Amino acid sequence: MLKNQLFVNPIMDTLTLAIFFLASVILLLGFAGQVIFKKTSIPDIIWLLLLGIGLSFLLGPEQKSMLVSFAGPFGALALIMILFNSGMEFDLIAFSQGVFRGTLLTLVAFLFTALITAGITSAILGWPVMYGLLLGVAVGGTSSGVIIPIVTRLKVSDYLKSILTVESTATDIFVIVFAIAILDVLQTGTTDVLTAFKSITAAFSIGITIGLVGALLWLFLLREIEKEVRSYLLDFTIVLLLYVFTEFIGGAGAIAALTFGLVLGNINTIRKVIKIPEGVRITRGEKIFYSELNFFIRSFFFVYLGVMFDFSNLAYLGIGLLLVLLFLIVRTLAVYISMFKTNITDKEKNFISVMMARGLAAAVISQMPYSVLSQSVTDEHILTILRSFSPIVLAVILFSIIATVVGVYFLGRSLPSGQKQEVPEVNKKA
Repeated sequence: MLKNQLFVNPIMDTLTLAIFFLASVILLLGFAGQVIFKKTSIPDIIWLLLLGIGLSFLLGPEQKSMLVSFAGPFGALALIMILFNSGMEFDLIAFSQGVFRGTLLTLVAFLFTALITAGITSAILGWPVMYGLLLGVAVGGTSSGVIIPIVTRLKVSDYLKSILTVESTATDIFVIVFAIAILDVLQTGTTDVLTAFKSITAAFSIGITIGLVGALLWLFLLREIEKEVRSYLLDFTIVLLLYVFTEFIGGAGAIAALTFGLVLGNINTIRKVIKIPEGVRITRGEKIFYSELNFFIRSFFFVYLGVMFDFSNLAYLGIGLLLVLLFLIVRTLAVYISMFKTNITDKEKNFISVMMARGLAAAVISQMPYSVLSQSVTDEHILTILRSFSPIVLAVILFSIIATVVGVYFLGRSLPSGQKQEVPEVNKKA
């Protein structure tokens, strides 16, 4: 009798088992991908995307339409997680060695990429410049989740590692910050540059202020809370609350999450400026926990992206491939400009040039244009543009990762392993 009551709805029970099985497969594939990555430099993102693409053939239009409704909250959660985790991992002191060249490379490569994308989409596809610029910003930065593990595994020179780490971490932030800014302009319909700039500055200022004040208050409260309970997940709960509050009052919630993470991840550095209780600190275990949480969210997110990929227009793949080829050219130019008058060899410059893989930041932004703008747009041409963001960005991610893997295979092994570069500037005096 009890057995019959437990299995009243066999269809629902089968569906539940199927979901649990699929979740297990996704996580196992994510872990397996990390192992493969350590041995071959092929990022786990590829396998997750391919799994999602494979699953997409099993779903009909109705199922995909239902999944689209999750794009907003799922993308926002991934956005909060990546920025919070990036802030936690961004060591303000450790990255100082290559901060100038890394920042210069970030600015030049990001600007070139955004402009070339805007130009190509406008000339070939007939997109309005702002939408092309939004796409360029979305795919304008390299992925820290792909680049940093590669340079760590190859044991390249400390100076080269520092440059690539600064660039990939900074561009994760650049992608999200500038994309949100352009989306805000498109959403409000503001054409006055000065008014748009003031609006964006105000939103970012609110986000930075709430993130900073919230983090400092939380650090002082943490000393009392730890006497009763200490949960790693509690920090992330506060991040979510700050995000909601910041967005509610018209600020940039993503910037608040980033600022909160930066403060928590650099307590020892900030303690030299602001008196923070000595007993309060972020442990290595806590950083590992957030890294695992980031892995959990991004594993499902990339499979979700693969499922949502639209094969009705294979031209998107061609556009993605064309953009990646152009990115390689402009990135090479950016590298030679930003590395002018350094001791970095041409072989190392070429290696930096192929380290162009896009990842989670681009994937998160790819979902935002349609979810944010589609409700207020009636022009069918603009709606088509919004629908094409995700497949084009996904194609760019795939081809850029392939380009990086191929480049690392041919160039990475011939670099000086672990070479020190204490004097990076050619004209630097002792």
